[in-house]
Amino acid sequence: ASGPGGGGFPSVAGEPRDFLDLTESERAQFLALEEKFWATEDLDTRLEILDEMESYYGRELLGFMGKLLTQPEEDLRLRAVELLSGNTSPAIFPLLERALADASADVRVEAVYAAGQVRAGAVVDFLGKAYGNQDGNVRFAAMEVAEELTDRNRLQAYQRGLDSPYQEVKLGTIDSLQFEATHQAVDLLIGQLDSPDPDTQRRARHSVDWLIDQKFSSTAEGRAWWEENRNRYDAELVLKE
Repeated sequence: ASGPGGGGFPSVAGEPRDFLDLTESERAQFLALEEKFWATEDLDTRLEILDEMESYYGRELLGFMGKLLTQPEEDLRLRAVELLSGNTSPAIFPLLERALADASADVRVEAVYAAGQVRAGAVVDFLGKAYGNQDGNVRFAAMEVAEELTDRNRLQAYQRGLDSPYQEVKLGTIDSLQFEATHQAVDLLIGQLDSPDPDTQRRARHSVDWLIDQKFSSTAEGRAWWEENRNRYDAELVLKE
């Protein structure tokens, strides 16, 4: 996928994984690699050592990754976040929060994609912050990641998207909700019918009309009608016989 700025980024985090339980021998080998890393200042050598560390993917990485995120070299900070990518553990969020505040937009984007496999509710708060990031590619990444979350987290993330100060996030979220085509999606879309932003309001009204073939002039009108008639629609918003 490509963000609005044209840069190429992964669509979501890689295959899901969690931290390994290292044996004493493996832990010793990891610590030896860490010592070797700090003993050299050559960037290429350091990056090669980080590649080796993937074989010892235990929680021991967390403290080391925290140190990497303070390094002046962008390549090292980026690699630190890449090593967390795909991890399903919410334990990575303190580090991803720091990466989301990084001076490099690429590091921030990678942090958002790295969160994509976490199933804990904390991912919703994290994406909510990303929706408000000043860089368009970071916001774009958050919208992509939201679409891959579990049902509960995805809908909560969409609510955060609708609260974003950036119009393209609101409009993109409305499009995602239209594609979602569920009762919960209609609930959220109806809540946008009174949006002070004309484009958001217009897009929400179009999506509601598309999903349930109804036109409403206000949120209050839409909610009243939907409350009376939602049971006429099945889970995929098809009218029952």
